[in-house]
Amino acid sequence: MGKFYMLLGGVALAIAWLGNLAFTPPGKGSLGFCNRSNRGAVHITLAYPGEQNRWQTQGWLTLEDGQCGTVLEGDLANRYYYYYAETNGKYAWKGIHKFCISSEKFTFTNADKQCEGANSRWEGFFELDTGKNAENFLLNLE
Repeated sequence: MGKFYMLLGGVALAIAWLGNLAFTPPGKGSLGFCNRSNRGAVHITLAYPGEQNRWQTQGWLTLEDGQCGTVLEGDLANRYYYYYAETNGKYAWKGIHKFCISSEKFTFTNADKQCEGANSRWEGFFELDTGKNAENFLLNLE
């Protein structure tokens, strides 16, 4: 009988968690990440088309193991975003799309065309498809 109640409680928690993701009130959209990697702190940067279609990168959002956070507030204006993430242990989530980032907190425009500065470097980003007309998106880094 105890296992039944534990299972029932787990199902209730899962439904509540999914409900929070699916039913965010209008105007409360966001793009978020969760650190499910068990690799320690994860540092995340985001790339997306900004004003006048200039690619912008911004960083860093740091998430400890099991922690979730928002990297972009507001309804999602684009379907595709790009992200790069790394741990202190030098593990990285990276792809083939090159954008400029910095070792320190930053926001760059024209991040797909120029990369200057002592702490700046090119990194490969993963493409993130949030879906057509999405207002919210949450990605688990594993």
